[in-house]
Amino acid sequence: MSTVIRSTLLIAMFALAGVAQASNGYQPKPAPVAEDAKAAAATRAQVKADLAKAVKDGSLAEMNKSNGYPPEAANTGAKPRTRAEVLEELRQAQADGSFRRMNTNKGY
Repeated sequence: MSTVIRSTLLIAMFALAGVAQASNGYQPKPAPVAEDAKAAAATRAQVKADLAKAVKDGSLAEMNKSNGYPPEAANTGAKPRTRAEVLEELRQAQADGSFRRMNTNKGY
């Protein structure tokens, strides 16, 4: 190949690579400002007062109840099971098929 053809091909490759990486001009809109913008400027005392009010009227408990986390396990005082007990429970689940059902997408 001649030097002119090589140079032309090299320039074309770089030009196409630049076009492929070019931006399409899309710029996302800035995030909307929260309606309660004053909360961002609240003092420590105001936050503590809001927390005390939320605890008193029960709204904090309601928010915590619906946040998607499971409730904390209560300490029932039950004795922890031994490894042998757990293995026996596993063998029973494998024998009666409940282990297989738990490990499918269908659930129990």
